[in-house]
Amino acid sequence: MANCGVSIGGGDAYSIGAITVMRAYYKQSVWFLCSLIIVLTIQLFTASGHKYDTTKIFTPQFHLNISAYEKYSKLYLSPLFALSIGSGFARFTATLTHVALFQGSDIWKQSRSVVKNVKMDIHAKLMKSYKQVPQWWFLVLLVGSIALSLLMCFVWKKDVQLPWWGMLFAFGLTFIVTLPIGVIQATTNQYAQLVGTLVAGTINLAVAWWMLGSIENICDVETLHPDSPWTCPKFRVTFDASVIWGLIGPQRLFGPGGLYRNLVWLFLIGALLPVPIWVLSKIFPEKKWIPLINIPVVSYGFAGMPPATPTNIASWLITGMIFNYSVFKHRKEWWKKYN
Repeated sequence: MANCGVSIGGGDAYSIGAITVMRAYYKQSVWFLCSLIIVLTIQLFTASGHKYDTTKIFTPQFHLNISAYEKYSKLYLSPLFALSIGSGFARFTATLTHVALFQGSDIWKQSRSVVKNVKMDIHAKLMKSYKQVPQWWFLVLLVGSIALSLLMCFVWKKDVQLPWWGMLFAFGLTFIVTLPIGVIQATTNQYAQLVGTLVAGTINLAVAWWMLGSIENICDVETLHPDSPWTCPKFRVTFDASVIWGLIGPQRLFGPGGLYRNLVWLFLIGALLPVPIWVLSKIFPEKKWIPLINIPVVSYGFAGMPPATPTNIASWLITGMIFNYSVFKHRKEWWKKYN
């Protein structure tokens, strides 16, 4: 209650907005919501506002015990968690719409030029200076990934708990969104490197394995010292996500009768949001800043919350404004070298 009151009294715009949305959603008073859910937490809750004890709802085989779940409590998300999930729904469809509207014609022209072998653009000419990566590299990586993933589904079926068709569906979904996400990353200076990813992944796994065996009570918030830094907020979010999407399942939360069924409307809202921006960019072509409004990128700001809090996001926003606006505008050479 005190934390919620401090957030409101302190003028935290995010907290006020989250409480207002959740108040309208649950049709309850603000103070009831404050007693039910601490707005910025990453925990899961029962209907009475207590921490959700997942051990009470699964079987010894770690499957959902439906009768125990119905007897214990429905799962309640914090507004922060609900906002993060909802923004993901909107971001998915907004990415498809944004790329179709703003880059669709270029993609179509480029695809036709490849087929007809027409004159290359400046970017293709510059890339000719580098040695071409053999096509079979990508094919081996693709086939190998699919084969190993399916092997895990069959060999470690009890541990993975994902049917083979679910894995193929995931690969199909990836095939659909790879191009749109790639365009968004390329046009907004977001990119990934294969070697860097492999090195970072290997080192991170080794360090994490060492820490789990060396630091006592790591990630156990209830037994750690209050000042301990080893609270593992990302680990908690991953666990909570597995409860939402795996143990309880999206149908009980987002399907008909689910407490968060209205969040599904964000798929439609996300698909529509880029449309007025595209229309305005056509009506006012001299306004160069209008096409820079990128709904997928804006919504991606919520992807890290949780575990990031509005305090982290505010710090990131201030830093970004200083370096990518002020420094870029007044000290461009310094920005090019160090940013």
